[in-house]
Amino acid sequence: MGSLRQYRSPRPTKVVERSLSPRAARALAAARRLYAAGLKGVDPVRGVAVDVLTPELTIAAPTARLWPQTERIKAALILGDEAQARLAVKGLWKYLDVETPGLWRDRMNLDGSFVDEPAPGSSLYHIMAAAAELIRVSG
Repeated sequence: MGSLRQYRSPRPTKVVERSLSPRAARALAAARRLYAAGLKGVDPVRGVAVDVLTPELTIAAPTARLWPQTERIKAALILGDEAQARLAVKGLWKYLDVETPGLWRDRMNLDGSFVDEPAPGSSLYHIMAAAAELIRVSG
């Protein structure tokens, strides 16, 4: 992944939003509410999205797997939240900062250390989908 320096926000303008059908406008509003709720699951100390929130939107499990980081990146980019996208990419890099290039870690503990376990291969799909969204919005 590269830097977000050349990032161009895909955020819909007010003109585009006004041209949405009522159904699409409701869907976009719901997506923004869901996104805002999800941001409550970002641990400000570690800078990563945690695994589980309670129905009251408090952190239920302090572990943080790799895949929520990629979902956070995609949601931020799709909704045009450049600042959050930058923070999310920074959080993802913690999982990719390993001795062997091409590998990653999967589960972060509360103290910022990682669980010593094999990382699932399915994480590659999540990493690539986030990278594709970064490329899409970067032009």
